[in-house]
Amino acid sequence: MRVWKNCIFVSGDNNSIKRIDPATHICKDEKETISGNSPDDFDVTDSGRFIYVDWQERSICRLLGNSTTEEILKLRGWKPWGICSSISGDILVAMRSDDTKQARVVGFREAKKTREYKLDQKGHPLYDSPAFVAENRNQDVCVSDVHHNRVTVVDVNGTFKFHYHDLDIEQQIRNIY
Repeated sequence: MRVWKNCIFVSGDNNSIKRIDPATHICKDEKETISGNSPDDFDVTDSGRFIYVDWQERSICRLLGNSTTEEILKLRGWKPWGICSSISGDILVAMRSDDTKQARVVGFREAKKTREYKLDQKGHPLYDSPAFVAENRNQDVCVSDVHHNRVTVVDVNGTFKFHYHDLDIEQQIRNIY
């Protein structure tokens, strides 16, 4: 689910993406994916373009205003999982290699790579199984890693900042009580 300018965008296990009016709970429109697969992750850009990931097709697509959908990027050797629109206008995509031995987050603008986050300062992989990606107001890139049950945070230059684990919350609660 994503909220943008008083509209809620939702998707489920089918190939449709719905725009819901939050006041009336009425579906304003419904669009289908190109492939017929359900979108694995999606976001709405600042300009209102709806973008989504189709990992089965290894593609990044966007919905256009005239009820059509276009593929804007096709990956080779990589499967996209998470997507977000960045403050700078890039599209950030979390992905794993087909052999699942590598993972990275790549920024794209008009299908051209603008940045990549893969290794920390010591040359160790930042991610193992990235699922969702988001960018905060400081332009830190936050990526959930389902294999390690953590969120990894890097700055806009790709410098590792910290890992956030579920255990961190438990420890904070123990310190309070």
